[in-house]
Parts: sequence; structure tokens; C-alpha cells
Amino acid sequence: RHSLLSLVRRAQQRLEVETAQLGHPSAETAAELARLQFEISELPKASGQPSMQVSTLPVELPKDLQVFVSYNRKDRNEVFGICGALSGRGIIPWIDEWKLRAGDDWKIALEETMARAKVAMIALGAHCYGETQKDEVNRLLLAQHKRGLHIIPVRLMGFEEDWFTGLEDLVAVDFRQPAPDPLEELMRAILALVQ
Repeated sequence: RHSLLSLVRRAQQRLEVETAQLGHPSAETAAELARLQFEISELPKASGQPSMQVSTLPVELPKDLQVFVSYNRKDRNEVFGICGALSGRGIIPWIDEWKLRAGDDWKIALEETMARAKVAMIALGAHCYGETQKDEVNRLLLAQHKRGLHIIPVRLMGFEEDWFTGLEDLVAVDFRQPAPDPLEELMRAILALVQ
């Protein structure tokens, strides 16, 4: 736990430096920080230990908040950067590569997680849909109609308008444009949907 904490602190420092210098953190640093914070969140809490999660949100998030992330693995760096930034603000998205371990049945894990999710973020970028992602999106759209799952489409760099088949009626967050701040838009959308 202590070594994870020091790794998180170093990643947070890099994130702050990169944000000050570049205006945003690198995707690698944000993804590393999100992965570390996720690992810490999975550790059993020791009595008397302070909470490890960093949150800059002005509201208390529901404990059962599940934000399922659907993405093409070829777009992982950009997606992990976005999820790292969300994690740094108190929302730890469910990402298969961070959650699943060797030997897990990934199909069952995805199905169970999608069934529990209150919000789903569907990210599309330069590589369009991955093979698994097509099935995920169809299942998420079905869950939207059956149980009211909230879907937030996210446009990544290289996204082309005709790739949002089935999602065209939903307002998307566009990370191709710097203004309005897409990360703030995504945060507001998630918070509005869970409150």
C-alpha cells in the first residue's frame, strides 16, 4: 500500500507539471495515475488508514457508481488519458484492461459489469469500432431502452461522423475540440446522470 501511494504521488506530480507546461497531462501519465488509483481502490481498507482516492468534485459520488467504458483497443492511449483525468477527479471508470485478471472469463465479467452500470461511455476515434466494441454498443443500446442506462458518446481524435450508427440521437462529448472543455462536459454529464 505504501509503495502504491508513493507511485501515485509521483504520477500526480508529473500530471501537475505536464498540465502546467502543456495545458493537459500526457495520456501515458493520466492512464498510469488512473491505473494506480484503481489498484488502490481495490485494496482492502486497513483500519485507521486515510482514503487514497483523490477527488476534486464538489459533490459526494454514489458508492455504487459504475461508469462502463466501451472503446477500441487501438484508441487505448487517448481513452486511458481521459479515464485517468476522470479518476483524478474522483470517478474511476470500469475498464476491462484495468479490472480483468488472468483466468477471468471476460465475457461474463463484461456482461455483469454492463448490467450494473448506471452510465456507459462509448468512445470512438480514428479506429472506429473494434470487433468486441460493436457487440458492447448493441448491448448498451438495448440496456438503454430496457432499463434506462445512460449512454454518453465520446468523439476522439480521428472520429468520423458516420461512425455513430445507433448513437446519432445522443449528444456527444467532443474531444476533438478544445472548447468548451470536453473533460468538464463529460464530468458534468456523468454527475447529472447519477444525481
